[in-house]
Amino acid sequence: MAERIEICEMADDMRDDAIREASMAAEHKDSEKEISKAIKKYFDSKYQPCWNCVVGKSFNAYVSYQAKHFIFFYVKQISVLLYKMG
Repeated sequence: MAERIEICEMADDMRDDAIREASMAAEHKDSEKEISKAIKKYFDSKYQPCWNCVVGKSFNAYVSYQAKHFIFFYVKQISVLLYKMG
């Protein structure tokens, strides 16, 4: 599961989905781009668009997001920022 959750402003079931999908993607995808695409696709499908996902080892971000639709965590030494806007 997640090595560390930095900020979580979403329901527990949504949080669990984010961590599970990120962990699975990190195991099966070859690039950070593919990991972020898989997470976004899952969340757009299950929780309706418009989700945004940033994955990487080092980045800074300042974003606006829909209330109760934001998480920032680490899985397998990779940062995952997932939020819904729109």
